[in-house]
Amino acid sequence: MTQLIYKPSNLQQLGQPLKSDLWSDLHYEKPEDVAALDVAKLKNPESQLAMVAGDMAHDPALAAQVIEKITTQYDVVLFTDGNAEQKGLMPDLQAGFSLQAIEGVLNTGTASISNAYYLNKKACIIGDTAIVGANGHWDYEVGAKGVSREAAMQWNAGVIKDRFGRDGSQVVQDYRAAAIEDAAALKNIVAALNADPSIRQIVMMTHTVPDARLLTAVPEGSPVEANTIMANSRMADVFNADSQGKIGLWVFGHQHALVDETLTVASKRNVRFVANPQGYASEQCRIRGGELYRPKQLII
Repeated sequence: MTQLIYKPSNLQQLGQPLKSDLWSDLHYEKPEDVAALDVAKLKNPESQLAMVAGDMAHDPALAAQVIEKITTQYDVVLFTDGNAEQKGLMPDLQAGFSLQAIEGVLNTGTASISNAYYLNKKACIIGDTAIVGANGHWDYEVGAKGVSREAAMQWNAGVIKDRFGRDGSQVVQDYRAAAIEDAAALKNIVAALNADPSIRQIVMMTHTVPDARLLTAVPEGSPVEANTIMANSRMADVFNADSQGKIGLWVFGHQHALVDETLTVASKRNVRFVANPQGYASEQCRIRGGELYRPKQLII
């Protein structure tokens, strides 16, 4: 387990409870977008920690720049990748789409940032709190009543073909395999943390939606299959591994809707689920009534 867990000595003295800002789905497309990001103006003044739940930018190298900028205003920044980071490389990967290549760019781009931690199926321990993260991906199993997994995957392969001009059949297989891998890895980490008496609480962070009950309605004009690429049904296994009930908060992004809801999960315990996406400029009125985006402060 040690290779899956960060326990940085310089973070163990952060105040308790932890005050954290939640960011996600910034969707920056150009360096000018990142240059215009005023983290100091947007952050909550007392927050020590930032959690960034993916879709920072449409290219992994640009996403690394976003993380670097956010780290200037926080003691520590924990982040995971989303699907937007894959867009910049997808047309250029002539040898085949590779999630590992995208993760590699993020790793390299943030390796020299001492207070940034990439939670790619990993955990970061701060005092008696473990924050566990992964992209999460989607398994095409939930989201659209009456749509089979095979039909959902075929639809998504067609979208990739139309958008990027390449065969999407292997890409959707890779997405599903990644969803299965992510859920299994998170399950194992949570089980190990449950067995560790020094860990009082666990916070989960994924990009994709961890419970189908949190899915919002498909936007008007979108195909019903669109919701099959939002959630990973296998995250229920993660809750089953939470034998001591240490998971109290799960943050996520991806579907561009504000969420702050408490649900009873598979372990028969209540968990708070929070999403705070910026989304695209054209969505601001729908998401937050036209108000400016700000990270949401969470007390952990």
